[in-house]
Amino acid sequence: MPSTFYGAGHWASFANGAKQLAYTAVLGGGFSATLAIQDAADTSLGGVTVGSYLNASNAFASQSSSSTLLGAAYSYNSLPQINGRVDFDQSWGTLSAVGSVGRAVAENATNVYSAGKTTWAAGAGAKINLPMIAAGDVLWLNGAYANGMTEYTTNWTSFKSSDTRRNVGGYALNHPSWINTYNAAGTAGDIELLKSWQLAALYTHFWAPQWRHSFVGSYGKISGTDASKRLVFGQAGAFGDATVWNLGTQLAFVPTKDFEIGVDVLYARVSQDVRSFTAAGIAAASGSSANNALNAGLNASGGTAVTKDKQSNWTGRLRVERTF
Repeated sequence: MPSTFYGAGHWASFANGAKQLAYTAVLGGGFSATLAIQDAADTSLGGVTVGSYLNASNAFASQSSSSTLLGAAYSYNSLPQINGRVDFDQSWGTLSAVGSVGRAVAENATNVYSAGKTTWAAGAGAKINLPMIAAGDVLWLNGAYANGMTEYTTNWTSFKSSDTRRNVGGYALNHPSWINTYNAAGTAGDIELLKSWQLAALYTHFWAPQWRHSFVGSYGKISGTDASKRLVFGQAGAFGDATVWNLGTQLAFVPTKDFEIGVDVLYARVSQDVRSFTAAGIAAASGSSANNALNAGLNASGGTAVTKDKQSNWTGRLRVERTF
């Protein structure tokens, strides 16, 4: 979908682009197909490590003031990201199907721990021309689902651009695409993939050749993993189930070519499960240090409370743009 609104948009987008090698075959009858390999480091949200800690005696232990988390390095070299796309173009519009496959790999510096899991995303979209309403009118529809590729279903984190931190607000920020966990012994673990989906629609109407009016609506969800849901909000990797929906409108005046004056009005609503410590949870944590108290968030045995936090906000923007 195009970024008609003054920002990166409410769906996946990468303002800084990505290094990619692609080939497109024109198959005839309006069909075309594209296959590409891509440097995933340019677009992936990546992972967050949670789990076992190493104490001063080099033994695996719970978090304490004298322990350090076993760091993990992520490698994208085992498999380049592979993207595919099929388009069907006609005078009435375009239908598209897209997909991407990647690999999440994590291992620590001493090779004690190593894990890998395949990530993927798929989507479909339509562009429908509506000249019977007015010249230039167009409706865009888009839907996508991702397993470990949250970056391809939502731009709520705005990790590559500046737009949606203001448009969304609330708690749906800084989520990863996967969680890297260690087992109790610290010698093996798993990569837990965040699942996400989104639906979006954008309609642009021309009241006159110089007056463009657009409307946008989107709704989506990100599901946290077992490990991410056990962490207290604010800890690295902490992410509860979240839903976000957006509504917006834009009116733009284009008095001459390459000159535009317009205004956006956008509404966003965020709802997310947030886990916080209870007084009993802090008291039950071994020792009295803050680090030991935080470690209670890694346990599913209680001592924390889960609430559903809801936030909403309005964003307005005026833009005067001259393109040379």
